[in-house]
Amino acid sequence: MDSSMPFELAAELRGHDGSVRTMCVLGGEEGGHQQLISGGDDGTIKRWLRAETGSHVAFECIETITEAEHWLLALLPLPPGMITEAPQGGFIAASQDKMIRVYDVEGKRLRLLVGHQHGVISLSWTAGGQLVSGSWDGTAKVWDVETGQVLLTLGEHENGVCVLGLPNGDIATGSTGREEGGKIVDVQIRLWREGKVFKTAREHTGPVRSLALWPDVGFLSTSNDGSVRLYSFDGEPLSSVQAPPGPDGSPPFVYRA
Repeated sequence: MDSSMPFELAAELRGHDGSVRTMCVLGGEEGGHQQLISGGDDGTIKRWLRAETGSHVAFECIETITEAEHWLLALLPLPPGMITEAPQGGFIAASQDKMIRVYDVEGKRLRLLVGHQHGVISLSWTAGGQLVSGSWDGTAKVWDVETGQVLLTLGEHENGVCVLGLPNGDIATGSTGREEGGKIVDVQIRLWREGKVFKTAREHTGPVRSLALWPDVGFLSTSNDGSVRLYSFDGEPLSSVQAPPGPDGSPPFVYRA
């Protein structure tokens, strides 16, 4: 693709009755049908089927899932064969209602993962194929999705936790910090190996909102302090960019990398 070519709006998907919080894409390999999965503040998950006619792209809502009792905050593709009943894969949904739900590609719920004490805000896979979840209860949990059991709890975070499985088997977590004297303090990124912290990073001055892989280099973090930071896989800071302040002088929140 020519990087100088401008992006153009290809389609608009309308159907949610609240803000759309999270999305993921399923399928599309080897000519298969591609699905877009969306979750929102209306507590619903929608499955959208992509169709193309010439240069026209359209998405049809083929199902609305209404099982969650609160906002949908994270979606993650389930790889084919990860669990017995889903040979074609599916998706995993995390909600403010504390639950993690596992669905097949047709939207049938296969698992209900219960263990967090507050809303679940982040999902990722480890290099070994375990699910990692982060929650407002101050913990990250590692799950065996086949059995639905918690394998490990990574605790003592400062409020909300975002998670990322790294290619070397380690796990990165970021916290939203805690309030002290009207200010947010103790914002941290932690690197975990075999259930123990071996590195912390404290460069962010606002809550860490997301972590994302930068292949062959390391990982990115985003924050309410308006910055995106790049770290090596062993947690060393490599680079950062800062968004310009808004009209009131405050930094804009950067929610996703």
